[in-house]
Amino acid sequence: MVISPNVVSAQLAQIARQNVLGPIYRELLSAGGVEISLRPAGDYVALNTDCHYNDLIYSAQHKLEIALVLRLARNNGEVLLNPPRDKAWRLSGDDRVIVLAQQLH
Repeated sequence: MVISPNVVSAQLAQIARQNVLGPIYRELLSAGGVEISLRPAGDYVALNTDCHYNDLIYSAQHKLEIALVLRLARNNGEVLLNPPRDKAWRLSGDDRVIVLAQQLH
């Protein structure tokens, strides 16, 4: 992986201001740690049935993952960061959930 000096500088500045961020960055940027992964929505909820974003969050938590983003195949791959919790979604096999998870081997 190649990381620009600007990213490294910003990371170091944040760690200098808040020491608690050091272990988080270390885990996110180290080999073999956690990764941000694009996973099928069907891994988390039943497809073609009404569900809420909270359903995705809870299902991801049961897998020891953190659901970050919902990517809908319709609407040209619309990406929803922190979508409304009360809105019902009917997800298809082409929809994805972006999660923070342990690397799959």
